[in-house]
Amino acid sequence: MSMSDVVPWKIGVSTAPLPPMAPGIPWLGNALEIKSDPVRYVVKQYRRYGPIFRIKMLGKPITVLAGREALQFAATPEATEILSLRESYGGLEVEVGPVILSMEGEQHRHYRKLARPSHSRSQAAPHIAKLVEVVDQFIDGLEVGQSVDMLPAIRRMISTQLGMMMLNRPPGAYFDDFVKFSTYMLYVYQFQMWPKFMLRTAGFKKAKARVLQMLEELVEYHRRVPPGSERPHDALDEIMETVDAVGQPYGHTTLLATAMGPYIAGMDTASGTINFITYALHKHTECLERLRQEVRQAYAQGIPSADVLKDLPTLNSAIFETMRMYPLVPFLPRTAKSTFEFGGYRVDAGTSMFIATTATHFFPEYYPEPDTFNIDRDRGPAGTFNPYGFGAHSCLGAGMGELLIQIMVSRLIQRVDFQLDPPDFKATMEAIPVPNPGKYRLKVLDQN
Repeated sequence: MSMSDVVPWKIGVSTAPLPPMAPGIPWLGNALEIKSDPVRYVVKQYRRYGPIFRIKMLGKPITVLAGREALQFAATPEATEILSLRESYGGLEVEVGPVILSMEGEQHRHYRKLARPSHSRSQAAPHIAKLVEVVDQFIDGLEVGQSVDMLPAIRRMISTQLGMMMLNRPPGAYFDDFVKFSTYMLYVYQFQMWPKFMLRTAGFKKAKARVLQMLEELVEYHRRVPPGSERPHDALDEIMETVDAVGQPYGHTTLLATAMGPYIAGMDTASGTINFITYALHKHTECLERLRQEVRQAYAQGIPSADVLKDLPTLNSAIFETMRMYPLVPFLPRTAKSTFEFGGYRVDAGTSMFIATTATHFFPEYYPEPDTFNIDRDRGPAGTFNPYGFGAHSCLGAGMGELLIQIMVSRLIQRVDFQLDPPDFKATMEAIPVPNPGKYRLKVLDQN
């Protein structure tokens, strides 16, 4: 289909047939393909069936909407009202409290407006020196010849940076508890690959108790010590000082969930993108050397500002191409609240859905030779690059996350000469709990 194609749709009772079902193996269905390489699998089915089809995962049918025409529909106000996130992200509300991912309608719009300043690039910009210091502490602990497992290291740095910047407190000794808590939430609620009895295991219960302990301490401290000379105003204050969409103070569980956000929000998304960038650059060393020259020149004048980082062409082209080729959010889970028809097929109320927001990243009509890592490629037509989701529920912290990525990648490349360990390592796309390059390591050749 061309970019100008508009697929007919309507909301309400329909007698249209269900979408075609992609072939799969008994019970597992298409789970193995989704786990190993979700975006390319969806692109293949799109070419076969068009913008709507069904897959099965562990016996459960899921309707997939893919392609630019599907995103045009999903972003309409009408679709936004009937495509629910609560079934996928409501688990966080059950275990902690209401989170922005599970909010809908006016409640979501109101909270998002309140939280926007603390999640912006401009909020992060004054903290650059402090954010660079986190990376420097990691680098200073490295030794020449050391082989570094980058996934957990970058995860911890991102969580520390976000905690310091947004709540004035890093996760510290609670970091592993946040990791375990977040992983269980993804597997049990979002992907539904683990049964709910996993939430009754001793390991999860201990992690949850420690997470709640830290969140309770944060909320209590904010209530006891108002912002001023003892501490700066932060993201939690923004919610504590105002009222919800119906004019009531936000409840205690909403405050706990707000305090949790910075520690888990970028733990997988921003850190995953950084891991893919460092992998891709060390796989394509000609790109790495171009970037190294650029960032060393930028840091020669001191720690660069947010504006300087935004204007570094090689750095930002590498980030763009990594987000295109290794998208961290291959699709967004939704549940149909009402029956609707799209492209001649029926989607019944209660249907589990995937909105394949990044399938267009691999359409050769938009991005020639899409499987080639090319930092010099054009940015593609509008509406075809969607690493942050779309519409009313697009990533609130996209600008801040982009700055964190620019800071960490530039500082790592500027100060450390790494190589893949082993040098011929090839990433295996691990899609769950979120896409990552697998168990990759970098060996320290030199540092300054």
